[in-house]
Amino acid sequence: KEETMYGYASPGETKKRTLYTGDKAGIRIVYPYPTAPRTSVATDKSAYTRGETIYYGLVVTNPTGTTYSNSRLVISLVFPDSSKKTVFDSGTFTLRPKLGGAKFWIQTIPSGTPPGSYQFEDTLKYGSDTYTYTLSFKIT
Repeated sequence: KEETMYGYASPGETKKRTLYTGDKAGIRIVYPYPTAPRTSVATDKSAYTRGETIYYGLVVTNPTGTTYSNSRLVISLVFPDSSKKTVFDSGTFTLRPKLGGAKFWIQTIPSGTPPGSYQFEDTLKYGSDTYTYTLSFKIT
């Protein structure tokens, strides 16, 4: 009952301002820290109209103590018919330990773009492993 994130508090209560052991454990369960390199792409909205500007970005993290040579990151735009177009290719790079990095793009959606469900698919290859993350959005 004394945990900061306990679901109830009295009106005007101010003692729940510090995260306690149970709070921190709960956060780790809901939002586990990755134990291997990961990538994710995000957009500013989940739906766009043709001719609108889309803002999207990418985050790469390597929480391990391992350096991965010959890594590669590719972001593809997946069309409603499942065809793909590469929108970013990092080429070969070294993914260093404890790395965190981000890159952002701004792009106008061409007015002739067919409406439908699209995805950004980013694939991070490191060592002998591959991690893929997808994000769906709509164009109307």
